[in-house]
Amino acid sequence: MKITCPACKKASQTGDKCLRCGCDLSILRQIREAATYELGRAARQLRNNNGQVALAHAKRSWSLKNSASAARTAFMACLLMKKFDEATQWYSHLLKLKHPVP
Repeated sequence: MKITCPACKKASQTGDKCLRCGCDLSILRQIREAATYELGRAARQLRNNNGQVALAHAKRSWSLKNSASAARTAFMACLLMKKFDEATQWYSHLLKLKHPVP
């Protein structure tokens, strides 16, 4: 998993330390892994038609990393539960990620 260093902005970091400035990237890697794990759990719950638990996992993933996948999964969970107002909010998050406003 590649990470951009928050200190010097060097892209494509694969280790636990930035090759340019030596910044510790291990915590960022752990956060990204936790977000991915929660997203996987959300997807499994969606496949089992368990929208409430899927939404909780998608929200956890979103809180760790605002990703399009987390927003999309939360959107689908809301649709499954017929929570259309909340689904609209997640769709809005998704659009903002795809078309950020300067």
